[in-house]
Amino acid sequence: MNAYAKPSRPLRISILGTRGVPARHGGFETFAERLALHLVARGWRVRVACQSDPPGVDAWRGITRVKFGAGMANPLGTVLFDARSVFRAVFWRDPVLVLGYNTAVFWLLLRLAGIKVVANMDGIEWARSKWSGPVRLWMRANERMGIWFANHLVADHPEIARRLKRLARSKPLTMIPYGADRVTKADAALIEPFGLRRAGLHSWTHGGRHKPGLRGGAGGRVPDSGP
Repeated sequence: MNAYAKPSRPLRISILGTRGVPARHGGFETFAERLALHLVARGWRVRVACQSDPPGVDAWRGITRVKFGAGMANPLGTVLFDARSVFRAVFWRDPVLVLGYNTAVFWLLLRLAGIKVVANMDGIEWARSKWSGPVRLWMRANERMGIWFANHLVADHPEIARRLKRLARSKPLTMIPYGADRVTKADAALIEPFGLRRAGLHSWTHGGRHKPGLRGGAGGRVPDSGP
């Protein structure tokens, strides 16, 4: 049997926790887009909650986009968007993939409705120094609630997987490492104005967050300047 054959009855999934598709923001949006397109090509019915205007429902490359409006461009706006997405997902009745745990408190609604929740636990977000004390407390509490409320946990790094195993000994857990398109050709002239030469590109991890780093002329890493 072909493992990639389309199912006789369409399988369904809803993807929550990103700004939506097409990807125009970050890694989770890129993952949501790639996964959704992959599943649609294999006969799945995929619904993605989107924090974009205008509000409504439309289709993009076979993916059903439920757009809740852009809302406020701040953390409170994201919390409200997540809450509305989860509330609507209760009525969709699809299994849910949630990317990130920062509003896991709302997942209780999904579990009470009997909806299966798969959660990608996004690193140790609460440990980042950029956040204030109350925000870090909120994130840490939601990490624990995500572990409690999800049916299945996904980690994208072995260290995160080991941490989750300590916190949720009996919870099903899958480690799926980060991936990327293979770069076979690149213009080295683009980095020359920064005093760099082509010597490789690697990723590093700080506080559970993956960041790229360029190797400089002496083979050392250029310090990261972002959060």
